[in-house]
Amino acid sequence: MSAVTLVVEFESRMRLTDAAEPGRSATLSSLVSGVHRTATVGEYAGRLHGVTVSLTPAGAYEMLGPVVGDLGNQWADPADVLGTDGRDLVARLTDAPDWPSRYRVLDRFFVSRLLEGTPWRPEVAFAWRELHRTGGTVPIRRLAGTTGYSLRRLETLFRRQVGLTPKQAAQVLRLRRVLQMYEREPGLGGAEIAARCGFFDQAHLDHTFRAMVGCSPRRFFAHRSASGSTEPVDRLAGTVTSALLPTGTAGAP
Repeated sequence: MSAVTLVVEFESRMRLTDAAEPGRSATLSSLVSGVHRTATVGEYAGRLHGVTVSLTPAGAYEMLGPVVGDLGNQWADPADVLGTDGRDLVARLTDAPDWPSRYRVLDRFFVSRLLEGTPWRPEVAFAWRELHRTGGTVPIRRLAGTTGYSLRRLETLFRRQVGLTPKQAAQVLRLRRVLQMYEREPGLGGAEIAARCGFFDQAHLDHTFRAMVGCSPRRFFAHRSASGSTEPVDRLAGTVTSALLPTGTAGAP
């Protein structure tokens, strides 16, 4: 959820569906996925064989530029995001004879774009750090005041450089903390987790979870248990971002 992801797939196409809005979907082979506020269900047939690179939102902005602001909660073909560079990157990775060659292609691509990139505005970087430091519980109006901007101005700037508003980013961070606590401290009750993660009560947590993941926490972790997987297929080490569904699809908020 809190990463921008580049996927280059060599063999299959993937159908991506918003778990909270099933009517919103896309079918792609390679893709760039912006910071998402809601979960994504990925479906595919056959074997997946390719490269996935997860970028911090700050690194994504420095590498991709202002287009990151348009990618929030979206998926797009690399060519639509990066133009000719995107098409060339997919072709070079697909045609590379081995993995060391692919890593060299990626290194050259990232280094060249980062050298030409523009970093986040200091106010956006500060707001992002504070959101992370507090697990998304810092009051957004107070956060804006600390940066010296009005709430409206911070929202506009943050959305342009991250892809979500500060409030939406805070929701993602709170949800991520909920997932981590359910995973790492299974003995905790929902009411205690809700209190620790900045929700009014368990009902508020369950409502938010359903709105962002498409199901209740109980069902989400029941799917994970039913999959029989000993290791979650998370994009980020140590972070709960996915569950294997019994239909053979993989969902990743």
